[in-house]
Amino acid sequence: MTDRAETKAQLRQRLCFRRASHVAAMAPWERGIVFAHPPSPLLDLLGDRTVVAIHAAHGDEPDIARIGAALVDAGHRLAMPRLGDSAGTMDFAAYAPGDALEPTRYGLAHPAADAAKLAPDAILCPLIGFDRAMHRLGQGGGYYDRAFAAHPDAIRIGIGWSVQECQALPHEDHDMPLDAVLTEREWIVAS
Repeated sequence: MTDRAETKAQLRQRLCFRRASHVAAMAPWERGIVFAHPPSPLLDLLGDRTVVAIHAAHGDEPDIARIGAALVDAGHRLAMPRLGDSAGTMDFAAYAPGDALEPTRYGLAHPAADAAKLAPDAILCPLIGFDRAMHRLGQGGGYYDRAFAAHPDAIRIGIGWSVQECQALPHEDHDMPLDAVLTEREWIVAS
């Protein structure tokens, strides 16, 4: 069965299992260093874009906190997603490495309610799956899809493990493709 023939729910289940197995096979020290520094092509792509949205890793997602700290050192300002009061809403709030994060109703962490709202120039988003056509599969809530639509000029960069790559993902005409994907093995840029 091809990736396209599977439903998104089946794909999510399969890819989450694949991701969990991949991370379980890694040594703890290895998982801690793979995303320790932003690769030069990422810094080149970000250029002089000021506000970069990162995310707090959840479960088996790659931890990009150290990349965030390096981006601050390179002169960027960070933001993190913050879930809204209404279901399905999300904005981005100012974040600095070391800031306390609050738990959300989904067990994720986000900036405090009083953190200043920011409009990102680049959005680094976690992935469930991706393909070389730069389509992405997320958790299914549409949060990042709506964020991409709200910030159409922001560069969209997916963050995931190499085992999350698929031959082809189902997508809709309104889906906004990624501009790049960063895995522990490579930097993939839209052609």
